[in-house]
Amino acid sequence: MPEIGRSAQLDELMLMRGLITVTQLEEARAIAAGQRRSVARVLVDMGLVTENAAMLVLAERMGLEVMDLSEAQFDASAVAMVPEAVARR
Repeated sequence: MPEIGRSAQLDELMLMRGLITVTQLEEARAIAAGQRRSVARVLVDMGLVTENAAMLVLAERMGLEVMDLSEAQFDASAVAMVPEAVARR
């Protein structure tokens, strides 16, 4: 995949990656402007992009790696040391 600029907007990256069309982006931008929501949130709420896809594009933009912890195994004694409020963040 080509390198992306740090200034690229999340919605533009979704377009570049082929996740949405120009028409869908324009519609989502209009809705977002009227409702004071992010375009990415509107795209997810419209069912055009999954939250997972949006997260992956955001991580890419920020230069971060995404890890799926749903199948991870953790040491029970280590988990017990983490306060519940911290673990839920």
